[in-house]
Amino acid sequence: MTKQKKIIYILIEIFYGFYQKDGLQKASSLAYTFLMSFAPFFISIASIITLFIPAKIYTQYENQIFTNYLPVIGKQVARYMQNFQAHSLDLSIISLAVLFITSLLMINTLRYCMDQLLGFNESDLNIGLKLILILAVFAGLILSGIILFGAHEVLTHYLPLYSFTRFSFIISFLQYLSSFLAFSLIYKFVPHTPIPFRLAFIAGLTSAVLFELAKFGFAVYIRSFSNAQNILYGSLAAIPIFLLWLYIISIIFLLGAQIISVLISLEE
Repeated sequence: MTKQKKIIYILIEIFYGFYQKDGLQKASSLAYTFLMSFAPFFISIASIITLFIPAKIYTQYENQIFTNYLPVIGKQVARYMQNFQAHSLDLSIISLAVLFITSLLMINTLRYCMDQLLGFNESDLNIGLKLILILAVFAGLILSGIILFGAHEVLTHYLPLYSFTRFSFIISFLQYLSSFLAFSLIYKFVPHTPIPFRLAFIAGLTSAVLFELAKFGFAVYIRSFSNAQNILYGSLAAIPIFLLWLYIISIIFLLGAQIISVLISLEE
């Protein structure tokens, strides 16, 4: 089999296998889970990260993270999240525990969908501890993003313009690199079955590229049809737009798992 035919065969296996395993339906279910668990998840993440950095710094750079990773509606979602986090200060310990459990259930749903695409459905008695460790991994990824954006702000304000032009390219590259590492670590640690780092990196690189293309295409789509969205949904337009973006992200996550599944089958 020639190299070109092998690539075509792998692509067919990826997309046909994704269809056969009801990948789009799983992505739809996962997107709704993300939507319902988004606020509890980030409130839990904020409670972890603010143990290491001041809350004001976290809030400041959280806006930039949402703006960078949520095309068009990032600033609006960031405002919603800040309101949620402000109100969470008045919650009881039991209510905060419920939010924490909700965020763990979201991670477990992501894990379950990935495991199904990977063909692994066994239960795990230590799943609770592992989910907490995975939540800590997510917190570490977001903390790394905050550090990255903080470095970007320092370079913006304190370096001469000609020097910043050079370093801005490096910062942009590091942002793409952070997406690649984030996807890779998720594919490595979230699924129940052990995933080799090499396959996790391949899936992570592919997902990171798809993510950047999706951001560009989604921004173009929303700007082109923003008037129609506002007419149909009015002030609630951000909700279906946000749900659509979560659906796209869910497809990218699960496609990465399907890529790993195909590569594992080819190695056997």
